[in-house]
Amino acid sequence: MNETTEQIEVEPVGAADGTPADSEASSKESQAAPEQAARLVSVSEAIRYRKRAQAAERELAETKERLDEATRQAQTAQQRLAQSDRRAAIDRGLIESGAADLEAARLLVEAALNEGEADVAGAIEGVRRQRPQMFRTISQGLNRTAAMGPAVRHAPESVRDLDRAARAARRSGHNADVMHYMNLRRSAPR
Repeated sequence: MNETTEQIEVEPVGAADGTPADSEASSKESQAAPEQAARLVSVSEAIRYRKRAQAAERELAETKERLDEATRQAQTAQQRLAQSDRRAAIDRGLIESGAADLEAARLLVEAALNEGEADVAGAIEGVRRQRPQMFRTISQGLNRTAAMGPAVRHAPESVRDLDRAARAARRSGHNADVMHYMNLRRSAPR
């Protein structure tokens, strides 16, 4: 900008009287004119380049903001996925260990994991030891202390029929097979 104002101030006034000094000045002015034009071009180009650079810097800043937002969203999605995987692992472990109340047991296991338990299986086992009432006991043979009364004894033949009907109902899913299984189950000797 300063060069432009200097160039405007340096413009020749003109040689009216035709003296040799004036002719030398006019020849110098004619040589200076291309240099001044070059300066003007370079200044205008510099201004144009500066504007383009500023626009590019704005675009870069906007792109960085979008990248930061996308990175935050990706991290959030990864955290949700990790939580979902952890919850699925807890649910699988609790189902396999026979939890009576899955939701309450899951909360206790998650609390144990947050307190510093290393793995899901260890946390489930810890909850099972601390609160055995939350888990069904898998009995082998007769369960004489059942809340509903003494254990039911079946004749070996009726147990096989019952198992066969249960498998058929599970496999087909037809109402008739399910009803057959339910009737056999009701009619089994107690």
